[in-house]
Amino acid sequence: MRNKIAGYLVAGAAIALGGWSFFVTAPEIEAKLTEAAATEIPASIHNTGITVSGRDITITGLAQDGAEREALLGAADAIYGRRVVTDGLTVLDIVSPYIFEAAKTETGTALSGFVPREAMRGEIEEIFGGSALGLTLAAGAPEGDWLAALRIGQSALSILETGSLNVIDKEVAITGQAGDPYVVEDIRVLLESLPEGFNPAAELSVPQTSPYLFEAFKIGDAKNFRLNSPIRETEARITDALLPDWTGDITPAFGAPDENWADAVLAVASAVALTDNAQARIQDFSVFLEADAPTLEVQDEIEAALATLPEEYTLQQVSISVPPAIPYLFIGRKSPEGIVYEGYIPSAILRAEFATFIGDEAADRLERRAGMPDGFWPDFVKEGVAALGALEAGTLRIEGRTMQVTGVAANPVMASAIENALDDLPAGYGAQFDLALEDDGQPSFLALAFETGQPVSLTGKAPEGFTVERAAAALRVEEIIGEPRASVLSGEAFYLERLQALSSQLRNYKLLNITFSETETKISGVAQPRRDVAALTDDLIAIFGEEAEIELQETPLDVVEGTVRTNELTGLLEVFRNRQWQPFASEAELISSCETRIGALLQDTTILFETGSSVIDPASETVLDDLTAILGPCMENSTASVELGGHTDNQGDPGTNLVLSEARAAAVREELLSRGIEATRITAKGLGDTQPVASNDTAEGRAANRRTTFTWITE
Repeated sequence: MRNKIAGYLVAGAAIALGGWSFFVTAPEIEAKLTEAAATEIPASIHNTGITVSGRDITITGLAQDGAEREALLGAADAIYGRRVVTDGLTVLDIVSPYIFEAAKTETGTALSGFVPREAMRGEIEEIFGGSALGLTLAAGAPEGDWLAALRIGQSALSILETGSLNVIDKEVAITGQAGDPYVVEDIRVLLESLPEGFNPAAELSVPQTSPYLFEAFKIGDAKNFRLNSPIRETEARITDALLPDWTGDITPAFGAPDENWADAVLAVASAVALTDNAQARIQDFSVFLEADAPTLEVQDEIEAALATLPEEYTLQQVSISVPPAIPYLFIGRKSPEGIVYEGYIPSAILRAEFATFIGDEAADRLERRAGMPDGFWPDFVKEGVAALGALEAGTLRIEGRTMQVTGVAANPVMASAIENALDDLPAGYGAQFDLALEDDGQPSFLALAFETGQPVSLTGKAPEGFTVERAAAALRVEEIIGEPRASVLSGEAFYLERLQALSSQLRNYKLLNITFSETETKISGVAQPRRDVAALTDDLIAIFGEEAEIELQETPLDVVEGTVRTNELTGLLEVFRNRQWQPFASEAELISSCETRIGALLQDTTILFETGSSVIDPASETVLDDLTAILGPCMENSTASVELGGHTDNQGDPGTNLVLSEARAAAVREELLSRGIEATRITAKGLGDTQPVASNDTAEGRAANRRTTFTWITE
């Protein structure tokens, strides 16, 4: 007991002793000392008890060590006005070694050993899920984050089937039964994260798997596997190579034959992937495979894949079936670009022999397949290759013991020589021919078919050097369908001159069919509305000559509501309404009708130009004809004139757009003049992008802004 006299005080006395004020009562002194003890004595690790009786202070409970005991008593001793400080503290025992044990069984986890603070029991119970009442309170816990070490130890213990955690000072040991090798990996990783200064140890038992297996199956495109994996690194390497093409099950297991297990698995898997169907197995160091391969080349690839197995692994039973090719094929195709071969070859020896007459590159492209008919077949192929080489173009097809030769021979003599060369064949072998002649002795001719809005079709027998590209340029069209067969005859200029002369005439026809040669021409067609058939006939005669047989038809006109005409008998102006001709009221009504009809026409269609040009697309001939059909009568029966406006969108330079719009408006005017519209009654004006009717921010708006307008001007 510490005893220090600070002063003398009689309750209610009128003098001051030891610094207390006059007239301070004993209860007031006790209250002040209690308040001072609560604030000035520091909190302890073990929640010590502090009591004040009068002017005496008593401290009871546990002190972690001597230093904490002296700190608590010293703080009480320094409180102003105290009389006696009573030491009721017990210093906690220091133990060494400092031990903590957690034993995990099927029924739960039991804890034993020491705990450094009473308050830590709850944390330990939360970590381990078991009661910490059996732990003995003791000092001596190792320096560092002892509780963090327990947490990591519990994480490791929790993934064991059964086991124990033993922490002796800074030695952290895990023992027990692991379900698979991945658990062992996880525990080792966990123990590596122990706080600095704590040392890990692990003694774990794991069941061994025997036999250690990899199984693979392929049916069609489906590939499946079952795998034992010793560690995650092995699993990741295998799955990275196989997935997502394969599906499978992986079982972590101890007992892998050696560290080359992944190499062996991937070698067998790559072999299986090459097959049509297969089942394979690695059992410890032994490899088994039964597979179907589509070709002998694939069989080679499968065997090459198996050859990459690590040397410890042996092929115990391997069976690879290759179906025979039926029919056994050899195909050659000859074109102006050369000859291309494909088909089968049974062996590398024959591949080298074939290379002597088809070339190394072509021989290398042949598939090595089983099923060659017999020993005569290579010579049979050689004869076929010679026949194909004699053709101008064609196909050689050999199926088993049957050969088909189709194509074009230069002339009848060459065709006969090809057929005669294949007369003497081994028994069971045969050859069939379907040969055309490049020059059959007939003159060249072209057959042209044209329909408004459709590509020009061109067939026939063309002279040497003639191409559809040259024909398209002569006709001034973008596309020609069809392909006249080539000949060795001359005369290309004759045909190109007539096609070029015909180019300006196509717009006058809805349909036109021309078959012509240097000796004969036949023409039939249907003219566009309001075309003079007699004048068109004269134009065709000028191109093809007086001997041309020409038969043209007019296109009947359907009267459109609102059409205006002059009655030939009365000379009066009439308008077509309600399916009959009626007297026309006024020029204003006429102009209004014309505006309405042109607006309706241009709402449904438009005048098209070649991109970035003022050249009118031939597809716009019909709309130009329809515009003429409206403008003609309107101008004939009124004094009004028309301003033709060209408009563009705002893409590109405004100045360039203005020039282009002027050129396009002028081009439309010229087309209308060529159809009979009076030149003094129509003018053209380019307006560029100055008068948009829709937003230029969208493709639809820009298309609407690219237009041709007709503005009527009356006096």
